[in-house]
Formats: sequence, structure tokens, C-alpha cells
Amino acid sequence: MGFREKKKPYIAEIDVCHVLREPVSSLLESLSRMIEKLSIVRSVPQIEFAMGDTEAALVFRHMEELSIEDKALLKKFGEEEGVHIYLQPGGPSSIHKFYPETGLDRLIYSLPDYDLNFSFHPLDFTQVNPAINRKMVNLALSLLELTESDNVLDAFCGIGNFSLAIARSAQTVFGLENSETSIERARENADANGISNSRFEIVDLFVGLNDLPGIDVVNKVLVDPPRTGALELCEKLASTDVERVVYVSCNPKTLARDAQILVRSGFQLRQLGIIDMFPHTTHFESIALFTR
Repeated sequence: MGFREKKKPYIAEIDVCHVLREPVSSLLESLSRMIEKLSIVRSVPQIEFAMGDTEAALVFRHMEELSIEDKALLKKFGEEEGVHIYLQPGGPSSIHKFYPETGLDRLIYSLPDYDLNFSFHPLDFTQVNPAINRKMVNLALSLLELTESDNVLDAFCGIGNFSLAIARSAQTVFGLENSETSIERARENADANGISNSRFEIVDLFVGLNDLPGIDVVNKVLVDPPRTGALELCEKLASTDVERVVYVSCNPKTLARDAQILVRSGFQLRQLGIIDMFPHTTHFESIALFTR
């Protein structure tokens, strides 16, 4: 057992990974030994994991039915190592919690500076580095220079990582995202944290932006797109009265492309920096501030 090599079909065997958070970083050897005992050892192609602030979850993809003995091994591993176990016998919709049998299929992370707790499913998108995420949220909100009269658009909002923090200071925040499960989770988190000045909508931000919810009233925008960037959204922002845009990017190439669109429409690039969200890799986050 190990990690897939980059752009190769091979597995790099590994005993410990110091980039991973505990307890997962120390589980690789015992996890490997447990998998070797499964009757379907050659039919477990991958394991995904997710971390909350205090709990970890492992999602086992298995292409054959687990035996009673296999399930006993998995349960024992979860008990001894203190991790949640999920099973995936088919596509993503087949994922279900196996151990512990009680409790919701959720993990939790927090943003203490905003008194926020976020619950999420192990396969929901969340930032991989919680310590850096907290600093990134603080930096983004500082660049937005929020006031109680601001109406803010959070584009590609996910489960509300930026949105709910923004809602603590702004008049209204509109969170837009194409993922139905992410929007459902954002609404859940808003309710759980007692936030009533947020609105979350399912919107494909790559097409059909003529009727963008909130675009006529927002004066500030936060953008945190996938690696493909936010080309269509930036073209839309070019024709609005938005006064301030904070752009968080995991791909400097698409950030540069989208920055050109904003600058040509009258925005000025005021600040630009990088965030080491992914230590010991070639990837990093960028954050840029544009104002008119």
C-alpha cells in the first residue's frame, strides 16, 4: 500500500507521511497490515480520507462484497485506531458510514476567530490545510475591508468556508456554487451557526450568468474557483458596479488570464501574494486584490 506516483501507474510504497495530519500519518503501516488480511485484498483499489479538527474518516472503495470476517477486521481497526470507517461498494452515491454505527456521517472543523463550526461529509470539498485555511480566511476578509453595509458575493462558495465568516461582518452574503451537496451543506452550516443574512444558491458559474443572484446589489466579491478559473464570472464582473474583488486561486495561469479581464475593464491590481497551502508540493494558493 502507498501513494500513486505522479503520471505513472505505479504505487510508491510508504510507511509514514509527515505531510498528512495525525492520526492518519502514522496509520499507513497498520492500515497496510490490516488490508493484507482482507479476503478481497486485491479488490480494494483506493482509500480516501478526510480530517476534521479532532476526527478522521477513511473511505474504502471495494469492488467485491466484504465477508463477515472482513467487516469484523474493519470495525476492529476503526475501534483500535479511533477513526471512522466508510464503505464504497459502487459509485459515489453508494458511500455509507460503517463504523461507528451511531451518529451523523459528518466531520467538523472550526474557524475560531468567527465562532464558526462547519460540519461536512468526508467527500465534501474542504481546504486540505486547516491551519493555513484559518489564516487565508482572515487575510481574504481583511482585503475585502467589510462593513455592515456591504453586500458580498462569494463565488464558488463550497460549504460556506468564506461565506459564513463574511456574514459575521457584512449586511448580506450571496453564496453561489454548482454543487448541490455543497449548497445543502452551506445552508445547514448557516442554520447551525445562527446566521440568517446568508443566501446560498445552486448556480453554474461557467454558463448562463445573465441572471446571477445578487449581482445587482453586491458591491464586493470573493472568488475562489477551481483550477479552470473564473473566466465567465470575471467577464460578467467587468460590466457591473462592483468596487472590490478578492480572488483566491490554486492555478496562477488562470489567475493571470482572469486578472487581465478585470484590469481591462477598469479594475486595478492592488495586492498579490501566495499562500503555502500545500507544503512539500509544487502547488500553492494565490490571493489577489482588485479595486476600481
